[in-house]
Amino acid sequence: MIKLSKELDYTIQFLIALSRQEENAPLSVRKFSKNTTISFLFLQRIAGKLREAEIVKSTKGVNGGYVLLKQLNELTLKDISEIIDGEQSIVECFKYNRNCKMVAECQTISVFQKINIDILNYLSSVTIDKYVA
Repeated sequence: MIKLSKELDYTIQFLIALSRQEENAPLSVRKFSKNTTISFLFLQRIAGKLREAEIVKSTKGVNGGYVLLKQLNELTLKDISEIIDGEQSIVECFKYNRNCKMVAECQTISVFQKINIDILNYLSSVTIDKYVA
């Protein structure tokens, strides 16, 4: 089954915290780490992935940190999970368009394909702003 990772959970927490910052006020990863007890190094890795994906931008200096470039209602759970954890699939043979040698004899492929499509469609329909209380 698809299991959403702890890294994805922390990423969503970080994105929500960024969305709550005053406009253009950067959030320090170190400060967020201290406030949440999430590992600073783990958060740096998350912030780096988000920066590469152009979801956040970083600023340097004493008052530096990260600023959200997109609104939470523009970010789907599928998009963020793929940035953080890579392609999602309920079974390995669907990931990265792998060609399974047993596809011709597979008794479960049609069931798993339908479930996989339904789950990915659902993840595509859930935006991160839905997590903000």
